[in-house]
Amino acid sequence: MKVVIPTRLAEVSNSPPPEEPEDIAASWLLAETLALLNRYLFDGEPIYNSGIVDPKAKLTMDFGSRSWMETRLAFSRIAALCRKENVPLILVIHPAYAQHLDSRYPYTPAHEEVARWATQKKVTYVDMLPRITGSDRRTLQVIGDGHPNRLAFEQTARTLAPTVFRALTLPHR
Repeated sequence: MKVVIPTRLAEVSNSPPPEEPEDIAASWLLAETLALLNRYLFDGEPIYNSGIVDPKAKLTMDFGSRSWMETRLAFSRIAALCRKENVPLILVIHPAYAQHLDSRYPYTPAHEEVARWATQKKVTYVDMLPRITGSDRRTLQVIGDGHPNRLAFEQTARTLAPTVFRALTLPHR
């Protein structure tokens, strides 16, 4: 019986996955194990590298790609529907909490692109990155997962409270 172990790394790899299922299990398991070792032993620095995902590779974001265009279109439709129904829309942009929350943070261009779209569509947005830049990422993420934890959501709630209050008390059109 062959066992295939899918992981998040399959979604971010720049190289195609191996052809054989047993190669997929072994290589992606190796890549995930090395990523975890890097995270826990070396604070995320790319010390161990499986060769599958190059942690030093330059991150590229194609804002003209089909997925970005489809995402913008979907959000544009949501924004239009909210305007039509006079419902406030607030877009919250969270950083990738598994990344360093300082000048090394690799996804700033994505935050800027979302902010441009929101401004163009007149959608209220709150980007949490500037509010937590310089924070220790380990205190704000679910360890081993990278999603925001309780503390991160408490900060988000405190940040959003005035924006939500304004949205509920002011006319939206």
